[in-house]
Amino acid sequence: MSTLTLEQLPFHAMDPGSQLSDALYYLKQQHEFLETDLLELQMLARSIGTTGDRAALKMELHELKVRAERFLKFFQQYQQDEQETLFPIVDLYTGDKMGPTAVMKQEYKMAVHNLRLFFQACKEEQSMESLCAKRSVSHVLQSCFILLEHMRKEKEWVFPLAEQMLTDIEQFYS
Repeated sequence: MSTLTLEQLPFHAMDPGSQLSDALYYLKQQHEFLETDLLELQMLARSIGTTGDRAALKMELHELKVRAERFLKFFQQYQQDEQETLFPIVDLYTGDKMGPTAVMKQEYKMAVHNLRLFFQACKEEQSMESLCAKRSVSHVLQSCFILLEHMRKEKEWVFPLAEQMLTDIEQFYS
C-alpha cells in the first residue's frame, strides 16, 4: 500500500477551504460566460440553412465553425481547470468511479467528439449541400444539448455541493 504525499493531494491541500473557494468563484464566473456562449451557438446552429441560398449556407457554416472552435477552446480550458480544482475535491465526498463527476467527464468527451465530427464535415465539400449541412450541424446541436445538461448539473448539483463542502471545511477549522 502506497502512502499519499502532500504533492498528491488536490491543490497541495494545506488550506483546502481557500483554494476551493477561489476555484469555485472562478469556475462560477466562467460558467456564466460559457452558458451564454453555448446558447448563442445553439441558436446559430438552429438557424443554419433557413434561407435556402447555397452561398448563404456556406457563410453560415463558416461562421458556425468559427464560433464552435472558439467555444471549444474556451470550454476545454474551463474543463481542464474544473478537473484539476473542483472535481478532485468533490470526488473526495462522492467517489470518482461512479459519481456525478465521472458522468460529467463522459458528457464532456461526447460533446467534444460531436464538435469534432462537425469540424470534419466542414472540411468536406458535400457539406455545403442542404441535407449534408443539416446532418453536420446536428452534431453541434447534439453537443449543445449535452453541454447544457452538463452545465445544469454543475449549477444545480456540483456548485451547491462545493459550497456545502466549504461550509464543512470552515466549521472543521474553526
